[in-house]
Parts: sequence; structure tokens; C-alpha cells
Amino acid sequence: MKALGLSAAGIGAVGAAAPVFHDLDELMSSEGSPKKPWWVKTADKPTVEIDWDVTKRYDRRLNFLNANVKANYYPKEQAEATATGAEFKKANMAANAPGYTNKTRAFSDAFSRMMGTMTASTYSFTGITGTTITQTPAELGVPKWEGTPEENSRLLAAAARIYGAIFTGFTELDNAWRNKLVISHTIGTAGRIVYEDVDLGYSVKDPTGEMAEKWVIPTKPMWGVGFASAESLFAQKTGPSLTPGNHSFGRTAGRSTYIGLFNLLRTLGYQFLGTPFMTQNLFNSSALHIMTGNAEASRQNNFSLTPIGGPRFQSGENGVTDLPLAPTKPIDAGMFRFCHSCAKCADSCPPQAISLDKKPSWEIPLLDGKTDTTHNAGVKSFWLNWASCTIGRSQLAGRCEICWAVCPFNEGRDAVVHDVIKAVTANTGIFGGFFTDMSKAFGYGVREGEAKEAWWNEPQSVFGVESEIFAKYER
Repeated sequence: MKALGLSAAGIGAVGAAAPVFHDLDELMSSEGSPKKPWWVKTADKPTVEIDWDVTKRYDRRLNFLNANVKANYYPKEQAEATATGAEFKKANMAANAPGYTNKTRAFSDAFSRMMGTMTASTYSFTGITGTTITQTPAELGVPKWEGTPEENSRLLAAAARIYGAIFTGFTELDNAWRNKLVISHTIGTAGRIVYEDVDLGYSVKDPTGEMAEKWVIPTKPMWGVGFASAESLFAQKTGPSLTPGNHSFGRTAGRSTYIGLFNLLRTLGYQFLGTPFMTQNLFNSSALHIMTGNAEASRQNNFSLTPIGGPRFQSGENGVTDLPLAPTKPIDAGMFRFCHSCAKCADSCPPQAISLDKKPSWEIPLLDGKTDTTHNAGVKSFWLNWASCTIGRSQLAGRCEICWAVCPFNEGRDAVVHDVIKAVTANTGIFGGFFTDMSKAFGYGVREGEAKEAWWNEPQSVFGVESEIFAKYER
């Protein structure tokens, strides 16, 4: 337990904050991972419809975070938006406007540096390198950990909770996952993902020259691990503003969780492949959380929705391991059905990038009169216009997240969609529009004007996250 950083002798932030565990049995029996609320049902398939004959491994080089893809859609507008955003930020800071005050800038800059310091480890496809990694069973002179898939899942879920994750989900990498849901290429030129009959995954210089590296996942039994960290409610409600990107709080906890899980699995005798970077994830993060029961699809079509905090979680961390795990099933909490009648995110989106369609569609709309390559076909969805979203964010100097802030599921314990209403929503869509109107009437969502600065005088949760909300449910 000392080697895992989960005892009284543990080092660093994890060791300082962790309770004392004497063995892995105690860790597995801890209340570390939440169970689903009573009104959330498990299901054999997700609530969003999928055509498995159409969907295929996604090539992230087609994602809108690639400069060449941006240049293909509204290039003039993209360039103008960047210049507009720079002026917008400069003018607001010069005027000491709400959300752009000197103290907010100091807070934002300090938080960014803190995040950089906390995540300064060196990462690769095969994990962390350097002096901060733990020892293997062979190095410790102890046997490799052997547990049932159910025990192993409880172990990882409990540990991930302590390391900083709110949700965890697991799946076995069967043929469908390998051939449909594991990405083929990362954003940029980092890695090309392939499968080989080897015991340990590895990375080498890509012999094809197509990418910088070839990342190899073994064809032997492997399991996917998805984990997510909560985002700060107060930060999201201030957008657009300088308050740390409005969605950076969970990224620090996600990076901490990745480091913890990598070292945990290494000391137990198993591998953990993948990096903690959003641009290099092995899975489409939202798809992974939807398929493993942490979330449902959303109208917004970028972030998915969790029953407890809505879209307010950082879902960009995942990887694969050879530790046998018990797969978790999709859920039905009525959230995607609620999205059909809500559309509050679409109504509030400055560039109107979110679909206002009454029903989801299989057909991906054209983008700037061209085929939209930024989405993966085979899902019946509300389709986000990534070009408009990117232009709108650029015009606000990259600080938006309004669609997160206005979601009725976002508010936590004070939400108009509280447990009783969530239970109604999960079972019937009759009151969807009524609940949406209530959330507008009660003023949930983005704060305006001087209200953006109100959080300085309000009680704040540790790391900006009201953890008692997410700790309410346990397996």
C-alpha cells in the first residue's frame, strides 16, 4: 500500500489526502465509487441509436482541432474570429470588466501555472517515464496481484475516486470495440494505433512515415478504462471570462487520476496504455462514457450528460489495460430524451452552432456546403456545427462553455432538476419543456455583469467542486 501511495506513508498530494489502507481488501471495500441513483436504469444498449454497420474507427486527423481541417471550413471567418477574440479580451481587460478584472486575471494565470506544475510528468503511449513511477512486483519481490474481474473493477474504481475521478467505466475490448470505437489516428501526428500479437503494448517510430509513432495494442484480452473528473460549477457560470478556461479544474484531477492509475497498475503487475491528453485519447471519450454507463448522449453533441452533474465533467482521460475487469453497462436516465424537448443549450449558443432540430437524425448536415468530416457516422444524433462553434469560441477569446452552464442538469444540489424531477424525467418526457422553462425562470445558467465577480465573496468547495454531491451515491 505504501508503494501505491495509499497509506499513511504515501507521498505527495495523494498520500496527504488519502485515508489509511492496510491492504487491497480494505481499498476494494471502501466507498470509493458511486452507484447510480435509484431512478437511473441500466440498459443493454445506450439511449442514443447506433448503426454498427456504418460506424467505424474514427481518424482524429479529421477533427476540428487540426489546423488543416479548420482551414477547410469558413477560413476567412475563422481568421477574423481569432482577431476579434483577441480584441475582445484586450478591451475587457483594459476596462477591468466583470470576469476580466485584475484579480481574476491573477487567479487565472496562477491556476494555469499550478496546473502546468501538477502535470509536468513526461508521458508516452506506454505511460509515465522518469523517477516518479512506482516499482513492479518483480522489483518489489512480491507476486503479481490476482483478483476476479469484479474485485479488480472495485479496486480501480475506489482508487480512481481517491486519485480524483468522479466516475469510472470499464469494457472488454472485443472485436466491436477494437474495430469501431478505438480511434485509428490521434489529432496531429502523434500516433497511429494498430494491433499486434504481443504481450506488452509498445510505441516505435512509425515505419510508414504517416505519423510520428506507431502505437501497438496487444491482441490478447484487454480492457478499456474510462474515468472522469468533475468541473467547477462557479467557473462555468462565469463564462465567458478569464476564470480558468471555465473547464480546467477537472483536467488537473484527471491528470492526477491518470498518474495514480498508471502507478497502481504498474505495482500490481499490469500495463496501462494511452496518454492523458484529450488530443491523444484511445477512445472517443463521450462514446466510451455512454457505452460504459457513466453518461448519455446530449443535444450539444460534444459533451455527454451524467445523471448527477450533467455535462459538468472532464471526460478526456482513458486507456487500456490487461488487468481483467467486469464491464459496466449503459444507462437510461431519460436525459437524452429530455434533450429532445429542451434545446436550452441551442437557444443560448452565441454562434447558434447547436442543432435546434426537434428530433435527432442519422444524416450529418453539410458544413459550408461540404461534407462534414468532423463527425463519425453511424449515430442518430443532433449534429453540432463545429465550424460555427469554433468561430464563436474564437470571438470570445476561447472562453465560452455557455452550453455547459445553461444545461438544467448542471446545477447539482440546487438544480431545478433535483432528484424528484430527475426521476420524473427518467420515466416520462411529458414535463421536459416545463422543467426547461422553470430553469430559465429561476435564473440557472450563466451569470451576467457584476454577478460574474460574486464568487469571490461566496463559500467555495475544495478545488471548486462540491464533492459531497458526487459522493452521495456508492456501489
